[in-house]
Amino acid sequence: MTEDPQTKKTRQSDSRIDVRFPDEIYEAIKSIAQKDGAKIHHRSGEIILTPTVVKLIRIGISHLSDDYQISLSDTNLSDNLTSRVVAIEQELSDLKKLVTTLSDRLPDNLTDKTLDTISDKSPSISIEQSQLPQVATTAKKQKPEAEPDWVNNDNRRFYTKLMNDPDLLAKVTESIDRHPKDNADLARSLVIIGFQKTDGTALDSASMSRIKKVASQLKTLEPL
Repeated sequence: MTEDPQTKKTRQSDSRIDVRFPDEIYEAIKSIAQKDGAKIHHRSGEIILTPTVVKLIRIGISHLSDDYQISLSDTNLSDNLTSRVVAIEQELSDLKKLVTTLSDRLPDNLTDKTLDTISDKSPSISIEQSQLPQVATTAKKQKPEAEPDWVNNDNRRFYTKLMNDPDLLAKVTESIDRHPKDNADLARSLVIIGFQKTDGTALDSASMSRIKKVASQLKTLEPL
């Protein structure tokens, strides 16, 4: 701890270190900082990333505190974690809606088995990975009457997710506007808003093309 010569109050001292990040992580940190309203450095004109990096490290340390017996004193940390829990619960709710939609297109024996995995109201959902190819290959090919003609087996999962979540559609559209040509940058920006593969990695380039088409078509639809 050091004493501030102007306020005469003690404050936590800082240590300066040289850290190198992979470009993908650096861009993700910068995007988070921008969304958090980070300030611009008055000399370099670059966005100030230190508060965001410290925030992310604090969250990471808190997550691992039980394993490594490390604790931090931060009054804002619990609020950050609470917000993350709320976001995860929303993702789980979206997943339940998606599974319910898929269940209408599955054979009865597979439908019952799949729905049993989400019948528990606890925050934890367990779906066996081995079931996923089965779900994809056994889904019926006929379109529900409410689906537009441009919806097909390749883009239906994106259509269902964006159609049922207007807020997510708005965020995806905003990301597409920011990265209209670079699918790699678009995929990374979608990870930040939670639009990604089930393992947390970015979607592939082919998926970006389908998402762009779905988002563009949904913008032309009349609101429900």
